[in-house]
Amino acid sequence: MEPTSYETRSIRGDTDGDHNGQNLFLCLRSLFATQERPTRDSDLAALLAIDLSTRYKQLSSGKPGRSLLLNTRHDQLGDVEDLNEAIVLDQEALHLWPQGHPNRLSSLCNLSGHLSNRYMELGVIEDLNETIVLAREVFDFCPKRHRHRSSSLNLLENNLSRRYNQLGVMEDLDEAIILSREAVDLYSRGHCDRSMSSSNLAAHLSTRYKQLGVMKDLVGAIVLPERTP
Repeated sequence: MEPTSYETRSIRGDTDGDHNGQNLFLCLRSLFATQERPTRDSDLAALLAIDLSTRYKQLSSGKPGRSLLLNTRHDQLGDVEDLNEAIVLDQEALHLWPQGHPNRLSSLCNLSGHLSNRYMELGVIEDLNETIVLAREVFDFCPKRHRHRSSSLNLLENNLSRRYNQLGVMEDLDEAIILSREAVDLYSRGHCDRSMSSSNLAAHLSTRYKQLGVMKDLVGAIVLPERTP
């Protein structure tokens, strides 16, 4: 099961100048991302210059914005050093915000996403373990009725499922099932995400049935999608 992309941003107190600079930053970033053959020196250099001169300069000398740009360039060009540098910047940015600070959530999401990307590329289990630690903090940051509760559930569930697939630790699968059940309950009948969450839960139950042979899991895997229109 592929993880759902998750990114949360909390931008507060923008001035008009910051807002205009950020719009230009985002437009250039989109242009770079859609180039058929992006270069390392032209558009990205302009993006980084704007990054360091606008809103992102207020947060650890532009590190959050720069890390996202480096990740974008990694996606386009495949240079793992860009991803490594993005992770270092994310770690430095995270250390700026104490537990409970509203800006910490964004830093947690950026770092966990980039570590997850590196795990998918290189397969280093320590990256996945750290992603799960960060995903737990994101989950704790978003209590019930928080507007990002569903995304925090998906982030933790998907990475636990990945680790189960890699290491076969049943506790990871059990926890993924618990999180999937909550995700289903978050959505009303007819909501598009309810069907996806139901399918994820059914897949986890089917996997556990194959491992443990508990008939209740097999029944749930068969019946659940039919009961979740």
